[in-house]
Amino acid sequence: MLKEIDHAETLTIRNCNFTAWKKRSMGHLKKLRKLVMENNSIEFSGIELENLLDDAVNLEELEYINNKQTGCRPDVVRDLKKLKKMVVRDISNCADIQENTFNNTALVKLEIAGSNTKNVNVGAFNGLDKLEDLNLERNKLASIPKDVFVPLKSLKTLNLRKNIIEKFCIENLPELQQLEEINLSQNPLTELSLKDVQTIAPKLKIIDVTGTKLTEAQILDLTKSSKVQLKNI
Repeated sequence: MLKEIDHAETLTIRNCNFTAWKKRSMGHLKKLRKLVMENNSIEFSGIELENLLDDAVNLEELEYINNKQTGCRPDVVRDLKKLKKMVVRDISNCADIQENTFNNTALVKLEIAGSNTKNVNVGAFNGLDKLEDLNLERNKLASIPKDVFVPLKSLKTLNLRKNIIEKFCIENLPELQQLEEINLSQNPLTELSLKDVQTIAPKLKIIDVTGTKLTEAQILDLTKSSKVQLKNI
């Protein structure tokens, strides 16, 4: 079927049931730049997504949303050298983001949301020095190791909304010189420290704490002691 659309630059696969999806199924889509896979049921034949797409050398955007799949980890896309945007949303088997998952890509925007992610291993974001927007909302993250963020030299926004984070300390982050905004809303957050914020994240302007367990007094004290705006709608 895909042989008939070998000149396609955008491909959307939605609401389909695939009983077998084999390696190199997309071998004819050399010009593909954007792939959307949404609300599908897919049986992969013992392959990783990186092998599924290893012929899509010009792929720039990938959206993998609410698919039910077996035999594949949809967060492994290393070596897609032109990939700039990746969205993985509402799937069930992304409990761990492993080392070098996105290595040798050109990602600027990365979203892994609503996918039961509990652990982000050190080295998971290796090679993502161009990444500006990282969205890990609606997962099961209680904490993230400091060294995880070290490669993210260009990071501007960090979205951790609706996880299970109770304590967040700026001093536990590496230096993120471009970071402008952190979203911690809808977490059971009871403690927030902004110590050394001007050294670690000098461009940080906004931290969203809407729907957390921080008291008004805590928020007021933090606002007075730093130049960061605490958003609490």
